[in-house]
Amino acid sequence: MTTKICYKCKNSLSVDNFHKQSRSPDGLGNICKNCKRIQDKEYRERNKEKLALKKKEYREKNKEKIKLINKKYHEQNKEKLVKRYKEYRELNKEILAEKRKQKYHSASEEEIALRKKKKQEYLKNAPEHVKQRKREYDKKYFASERGKNVLKNSLHKRRAQMLSSCDNTITLDALENLAKEQNYNCKWCNKPLNYELPKQIHLDHIIPLAKGGIHSIDNVCWSCANCNFKKSSKLPGEFIVDSGV
Repeated sequence: MTTKICYKCKNSLSVDNFHKQSRSPDGLGNICKNCKRIQDKEYRERNKEKLALKKKEYREKNKEKIKLINKKYHEQNKEKLVKRYKEYRELNKEILAEKRKQKYHSASEEEIALRKKKKQEYLKNAPEHVKQRKREYDKKYFASERGKNVLKNSLHKRRAQMLSSCDNTITLDALENLAKEQNYNCKWCNKPLNYELPKQIHLDHIIPLAKGGIHSIDNVCWSCANCNFKKSSKLPGEFIVDSGV
């Protein structure tokens, strides 16, 4: 038998156009591949919700199994997938950038803060090779034109905040007295400040300028570079809880 009539479209077609079916007398399905595709598509359209629920239930019951299958597939097809993802990103660069932008700007302040906190926690506990990769990325990024502009913008913004909130109480004498009051120790970790390395001593805003703090002698303290970088724009309470100082 070289041809067969499709039960659905009534056309006489080559047997290659039919799926195999063991329970059928001739070992072939009664409808052609094209009609079967249309039939399956119509069925999926009619039963969208039912099929989605079934898939969800299956995924819930077989989480570990699916995870292992995906892992095995990714390991076996690593180069192929990397190439595919790279090509997709290149072809959809603008669309993906717009999506990221919309997602970021539509997020609330709480969501953005939580996102930053999660990222910081991940980097804090990340393996050394991940930290090294991050350092290399930052170095490359801030050497680029865009990175330089980001740094300049950040610096100008900070200077503007300082000028707008300055109350002229920060004098050299006031800063020297502040160092004496702190016994020449870091405000946060209480370790002695190394005056032989000026770059390791920072003047930190207790309530960050980004959080509405004022550039005044009552809102600054002497801090070691390590604590100042860790504190960043956190409030004192947040920093103490997170770092355990």
